[in-house]
Amino acid sequence: MIEKKLTEVKTGHFKNVPVFKEDQPEGSKAIRAEDLNGLTVTIDNGKVFDADEMSQNRISRTIQALEFAGLTSTIWRLADNTDSEVTLDEFKEALLKSLEAQASLWFN
Repeated sequence: MIEKKLTEVKTGHFKNVPVFKEDQPEGSKAIRAEDLNGLTVTIDNGKVFDADEMSQNRISRTIQALEFAGLTSTIWRLADNTDSEVTLDEFKEALLKSLEAQASLWFN
């Protein structure tokens, strides 16, 4: 169950803030969601990709677009906010590692 705790905020006022307990289903879900949102993966050549679900969807669509257009690479903003040329094989590796990382959070 999610408990509420009276907490002082910067303005000097108090408000009820949810406190998630890891041993409770709601708390576990909230903690897992937070972990999923900050998920990153590093591919074999050292490039680091965001690996949350939205990023996985973007990577998947990019793979499809590259294959459809017959292209082998495109410019991509990595997790550290640098732009890098990323190849189709690198995208595929990043997507696979993202799915594996997400599964490890869900099932471990």
